[in-house]
Amino acid sequence: MNASVDKSSDALKRAIEHHRQDNASEAESGYRAIDPDDPTYPLAQVNLAVLLKAQGKPRSALEILKKIIQDPECPMPGHLNLGQLLLEQGQPQLAERTFAHAITQWDDQAVLWYGLGCAQRDQHKPQEAKRTFQKTARLKPGWLDVSLDLANVCRQLGQQGEANQLYTGVLAEETNNWKAHYGLARLHDDAGENNRFRYHFQKALDLCPDSVELMGLMAMTRMDDGRYKDALVLLRDALKADPKRLKLGIPLSNCLIRVGRGREAAPIIHKLTQSQDRVLLRQVAVLYQKMGQHDEALALLEKLVESDPDDDALQLHLCQCQLHSGQLSTASEVIDKARKHPENLPAWAMLQGELALLRGDSETAFALYYTLFEQDKLQEDAQLSKLAMISLYDDQLSDEEVARIHRVVAQRIEQNNHPCQSAPMLPSTALEGPLRVGYLLHREQSHHSILRFLTGLLQHQDKQLIHSYVYYTDPLHDEDIIAAKELAYRWRDVDGWNNQRLAAHMRKDGLHLLCDLQGHRDGNPLGVMALRPAPVQISLAGAPYATGLRSMDAIVVDEINYHDGKHIQETLRLPRSHFCFHPLTEQHPPPRSLSSEQRISFGALHEVKTLSSTTINLWIKLLQAIPQGRLVLMAKGFADESVRQSFQRRFADQGIGPDRLLLENALGRAENLRIYEQIDIALDPTPYNGTQTTFDALCMGVPVITLTGDRMVSKTGTSLLSAVGLDEWIAGSEEEYLAIATRWANQRDELLALKQQLRGRVEASPLCDWAGYSKALEQSLRNQLAQNATTITRDELESFGPQRSGKGRTFVLLLATLLVVLGTMHYGKLIPLLPDFSKLTQPSGPAIEAPPPQVEREPEPVPSQKPEEREELRTTPPGGEEALLYEEAQLIAPPAIVKPEGAEMTPQAEPQGQASRQTAPVVEKSVVEAPKVEAPAPTKAPQISGERVAIAAQQGAQQGAQKGAQKGAQQAPALAQSTTRAEATEAAAQAEATTPGRRATTEQAPSAPAPQAAAEPPLREPDRERLKQLLAQAKANLQARQLTWPPENNAFDKLNEVLKLQPGHPEALAGMEQMASRYQFLCREQIESGNRKKGLALCNKAKKLRSSFGLPQQPAAQEVAAIQPLSPEILRLLAEGDEKLRRDRLMWPKHDSAYSRYLNVLKLDADNSRALLGLKRISDRYADLCERDLKANKHKKARTFCGKAEEIVQKHGQGDLARIRSLQKRLPPPQ
Repeated sequence: MNASVDKSSDALKRAIEHHRQDNASEAESGYRAIDPDDPTYPLAQVNLAVLLKAQGKPRSALEILKKIIQDPECPMPGHLNLGQLLLEQGQPQLAERTFAHAITQWDDQAVLWYGLGCAQRDQHKPQEAKRTFQKTARLKPGWLDVSLDLANVCRQLGQQGEANQLYTGVLAEETNNWKAHYGLARLHDDAGENNRFRYHFQKALDLCPDSVELMGLMAMTRMDDGRYKDALVLLRDALKADPKRLKLGIPLSNCLIRVGRGREAAPIIHKLTQSQDRVLLRQVAVLYQKMGQHDEALALLEKLVESDPDDDALQLHLCQCQLHSGQLSTASEVIDKARKHPENLPAWAMLQGELALLRGDSETAFALYYTLFEQDKLQEDAQLSKLAMISLYDDQLSDEEVARIHRVVAQRIEQNNHPCQSAPMLPSTALEGPLRVGYLLHREQSHHSILRFLTGLLQHQDKQLIHSYVYYTDPLHDEDIIAAKELAYRWRDVDGWNNQRLAAHMRKDGLHLLCDLQGHRDGNPLGVMALRPAPVQISLAGAPYATGLRSMDAIVVDEINYHDGKHIQETLRLPRSHFCFHPLTEQHPPPRSLSSEQRISFGALHEVKTLSSTTINLWIKLLQAIPQGRLVLMAKGFADESVRQSFQRRFADQGIGPDRLLLENALGRAENLRIYEQIDIALDPTPYNGTQTTFDALCMGVPVITLTGDRMVSKTGTSLLSAVGLDEWIAGSEEEYLAIATRWANQRDELLALKQQLRGRVEASPLCDWAGYSKALEQSLRNQLAQNATTITRDELESFGPQRSGKGRTFVLLLATLLVVLGTMHYGKLIPLLPDFSKLTQPSGPAIEAPPPQVEREPEPVPSQKPEEREELRTTPPGGEEALLYEEAQLIAPPAIVKPEGAEMTPQAEPQGQASRQTAPVVEKSVVEAPKVEAPAPTKAPQISGERVAIAAQQGAQQGAQKGAQKGAQQAPALAQSTTRAEATEAAAQAEATTPGRRATTEQAPSAPAPQAAAEPPLREPDRERLKQLLAQAKANLQARQLTWPPENNAFDKLNEVLKLQPGHPEALAGMEQMASRYQFLCREQIESGNRKKGLALCNKAKKLRSSFGLPQQPAAQEVAAIQPLSPEILRLLAEGDEKLRRDRLMWPKHDSAYSRYLNVLKLDADNSRALLGLKRISDRYADLCERDLKANKHKKARTFCGKAEEIVQKHGQGDLARIRSLQKRLPPPQ
C-alpha cells in the first residue's frame, strides 16, 4: 500500500513540475493519468482545471471543478478557484454559494471571505458585501484590495465619509495606488466637487497601467448617470489614444443609440464584426438584438456556433434568437438534440415551452413550465413570470388555479428580491402639491401598445398637478421614445440596472406613487415592485391580471372587467373604461358591399399563443355553421411552415379546406392594418381577449365578436365593446357567439351600415377621451394616496421626544406604531418614547408593549412566537460580525479552479457606473503542491464536504423514520422520506429525546380540530392536486426546520390545511408526529443547557400538539422532570462535536473531529445519550458515503467508509449493522 501511495505522489509531483515549466501538454497528460481511486486524484484534478483555464478553456475547467468538489477530499483551493472562475464567467449567484459552502469548512480563510464579498458586490448587495469585506479585513488586516472594495460599497451605500476615510487610508499606505485615486474621483464627482474630481481622475489616469481602459470605465459610469455627451467625449478620446481597443466600440455604439444617433453606430458595429474575439462577437450579437436587428444577430451567432458547436451557452443564445426570429422548425431541431443531455434539461425545457407557446400549444407550454416550477428549476423573476403569463393563455385551467399560480409565483419573486425596507412614509401634506408618479417602461413595449398608452397619458396629464418620472430599461432610442421623453417631467435611462439599484434611485426621487404597466409580461419590473420603492404601487392598463405581490396596493379596472383575482389584489375601479387609445391616423378604405352569394370573411390578427384549443374549435364550428364563410388569420408565427401546416391540418380534419382558411405572416403595423380590407367581421379569442387588436379592428370599420369569460383577460373584449355601444356583439356562451356570427353574416346591409359609421363611434366614445380618462384616473389615484397617507410629518418624526411631545396619548401610540412599521432603521427613535410608554401602562389606560420588528403569525388559537425564539435555520449567507454558515440541506454547491491556500485575489474594479470591476483572477500558473500522502490508518477518514450530508442523508431516511414510527406508534412513510438522516435518527430516539438541537422556542403548541372518524367524500381533482402540493411543501418545511415559522411558509400551516381537506390523512399526521418529536428534542436540549423554563414550555407544546391530533403522548412528566442540566464542559464538547459533524469532520483529523469530541463526552458521562446519538450519526454518515461510492463504482473508497461505519458499531454499539452488512455484500472482493 505504501509503495503505491508513494508512486502516485511521485506522479503528481512530476505533473506539477511540468506545469511550472509551462510544459502544458506533459502536465495535462500527467494529471489525467492519475487514477480516480488514487488519494492524490482531487489535487490533480484541481491543478488540471487551473491548467485548462490558463489555456483559455474555462468551460472545461468548470466541468472538472463541478465534479471534483463533490469529492470530500477536495482541497480548499478547488472551491476557491471555482468561485473565482464563476465570477469571471458572470455567475456571481453561483459563486456566492460556492464561497459560502467552502467557508463552512474553512471559516478562517480570508481569501474565501473576500471571494464571497466580491460575489455579493457583483449581485449589487452592498449591505451584505460590506459586512463580508469587514469580516475579511479582521481576518487579514492591511489587505489593501479589501479596503478598496469596502470603500467602493460604502460609496454605493451613500456613506461618503467612511468611503473617503478608507480611500485616504489606502493612499497613506501606497501613495501611487490608482484605484484609490479613481475611487476618490468618483466620490467627488458624486458630490459635484469638480476640481477635486479632475485632480484625482487625472492622477488615476497617470498611474493606471491601462489608462484607456480606465477612460472606458469612467465613460460607462457617465452613461449610467445619463450623461451621454460626457461619455461620448471620453470614449472617443480613449479610441483616439488606442484605435485597436475594439471592445470600446460596444459602449460607444450603445451611447450613440441612446442619444438617437444610431446611424453613426452602424459602421462601428460592422467593424466589430470583423474581430476574431469570440467574447466581443457575442456582445455584438446582443447589441444587434437590442437594436431589433435579429437577422444580423442570427447570422453572427450561427457563425460562432459553427466554429464551436460544443459551446452549450452559445447554442442556447442562438436558439433564443431563432425563436424570436420565427425560425421555429430550426429551433425545434436544436432543442430536441440538446435535451438528450440531462444536464441541459432545465434551460432547454424552458425553450421547448416557449416553442410550444409560439406554436399555439399553451397546454404543453404550461405543463413544461409548471413541472420545472415544482422541481424548483425556475429561479429567476423572468422565468417565474413566464409561468404566470402562460397560465392566462391555457384554457384548461380554472380561474381559481390561475389565481393560485399568480400567488405562488409572486411569493417566489418576493423571496428572490428579499424586501428589507418598509414602504416610504407618505405624509398627508404630499397631497397638497404635485404628485410624483413613476412609470416603468420596458424595451419590449417600445413596439407595443403600452408605449402609445403612456404617451397619451403624459400628453394629457396636468403638468402642474402631476410630475411624471419614467424609468426606461432599454438602450434603444427611436423617434417614438424620443417623443415620449420630451413629455416626461423626469426621464431616467436605467438599462442594465439591477432591482436594488433602481429601487434605491426611486426612493431618492421621492415618488408618491409607482405604476406597473405590464404585470407578468416579459421584462416586467415586478422585482423592483417587490422592494416597495414607493408608498403606493398600482397596476395600470397593460397588466392583464393581478400580480399577486403583497407590495402592490391595487390594480386599476372598470365596472365591466372588474375581477377580484380571487382576492389576490385590491382593485381600483374607474367609473368608465380603464382603457384609452390614440385614434388611428391610417385611413381605411370604404367597406365593400356584399351580395348574398359572396363569401363573408371572418378574421383575427392575434398572436398564435392566444389561439387556444377552445378558440380554434369555436371558429371551426363557426365555419361549419356558415358554409359561405372563410377565416383570415394573421400572426407572426405563420412565417414558419410547420406552424401553418399544423393549423391547416386542424381545420382540414374538421372538413374546412385550404380555400376557406387564409394564414398570413404578421409584418409591420401599417401592413397589418391593410388586411382589414379583406375582413368583414373580426373574431376575439378566448380565454385571452385582444386589446389593441380589438381597438384597431373597430377603428378600421370592422366589428368584433367577443366571448366574455370569468378571468379579467376574458372580459377585455366586453369592456371595449361596451364602451363603444356594441353590446349586441358580446356573447355569454359559445352558442350565443355562433348565433351572433350567423345573424350578422345574413344581415349584410345592416353590417355595411354599421361598418361605415364604426370609426366615428369609436372616436366619440370613452376609448378615445383622454381628457376624461386622465381626470378620472388622477382622482382615483389621489383617493388611493389619501388612504395611505399619514398625518405625522417627517419633521415631527425626526424631532419627537418626551420633552417635546405634549401631544397626548393618541399621538404617542400612532407615532410608535409608525416607527415600528417603518423598519429597524427607526428603532432608535423609540428610545425617547419609553417614558411615555411607561406612563401609558398606568391604570388610566391599558398596558402597551412595543412590538418586536417581526411577530410570527401562528395558526389559531396559537399565540405568536417571538423572533428571538425562532427555531428555523437562518439562510443568510456568511457575513458580518458572526459567520452565518449554511446548513447542509440549504447548500447548492455549484461546480468549483486551484489556487494555493492563502493566495490573494485582486479586487474587482467597480461595476459599470459604480465600483471598479476587475474580476478576481483565477490563478494562472500557481500549482497546488502535493502533500505527503500516507496509507490510510484505520482510525482516519478523508475529510468530507459538508454539503454531502443533505444529499446522502435522504438515502437512509426512510429506514430511520420507520424505526422512529415503531417507537412512536405512528408511521410516517411519505414525509419521512424527505427528511435528513439526522432527523430520522432523532425520530428513532424520540423515547430518549436526545439529540443535538437548534435554538429553542417558548411558543405554545399549535392546535387544530381532531381528525373526524366519519368517512369523507372523495376529493375533487383540484383538491387532490392541492393536497399533493401541500404535502410536498410540508416535506420541504420539515427538512428546513420551518415548523411554525415563517408565518407565510411553515410545515404546521401546510399539514393543518391537508387535514382540513382530508381529516386523518396519515402522511399529515406523520408530519405532526415529527414536529412533536422535534419539540421534545428541543425540550431536552434546553433543560440540559440550563434553560428549564424554555424546555418545559417546549414539552408542553409537544404535548398540546399530540393531544390536538390524537398522537401518542410521551414522554411522561416524571421523565422530563428527571432531566438535569449538563456541566459546561460537556455542553462545550457536545456543541463542538455537533459542529464538526455538520462540517463532516467525522473521525479525521484524529484529535479535532466529531468522533473525538463525543468520546471525550463519554469519558465524563458514560451514558450521555446525545454523545451516543452523535456516534450513531457518524456511523450512518459513513454508510451513506459508502453507498454513494458504490453507485459510482469507487469500490476502494466505499470499502474504507464501510469499515469506518462498522468500527463504530463494534466499539460503541451505535449504528445500523444490518445496513452495513448489506453494503458489504455488494462490495466486490478486494484485489
